[in-house]
Amino acid sequence: MSWEDKKERQMRCYETFELSFQGEAPKGSHAEVALSAVFTCGEKKWTVKGFYAGNNTYKVRFLPQTEGEYTWKVSGVVEKEGLEICKETESHGMVKAEGNHFVYQDGSKYLPFGTTIYALAHQPETLIDQTMETLKQAPFLRNTMYLVEHGE
Repeated sequence: MSWEDKKERQMRCYETFELSFQGEAPKGSHAEVALSAVFTCGEKKWTVKGFYAGNNTYKVRFLPQTEGEYTWKVSGVVEKEGLEICKETESHGMVKAEGNHFVYQDGSKYLPFGTTIYALAHQPETLIDQTMETLKQAPFLRNTMYLVEHGE
């Protein structure tokens, strides 16, 4: 199996890190693939399952939650190992409940503020553009968009 070039990978705290390997498609189930990886940072270890992603590609994904030096060892249909340096990021991490509020993993406040857009696809192009520009400047963390049938 060939393996991706390290130059294309960067491990950053709180961001999904992905290893990708090329190989033949599984002969049996594409869902039940024998592929896993152990990530180690200091005394901590995490074991994650890999998967077949189609197009003769196998992947392993991991979410590092602390900066530092990580070693990884992949086993199963792929046998590889490596070392990555996890660097800081602008991401605050996963959101969790703390009392009656939400906080990011790094302790900063998370304010769940969103909006809903109805039937935007059926509006004039100028209104769609105006809405998109407005949303770019808005403080929303999420947007729900409803797709509705346009009756004629």
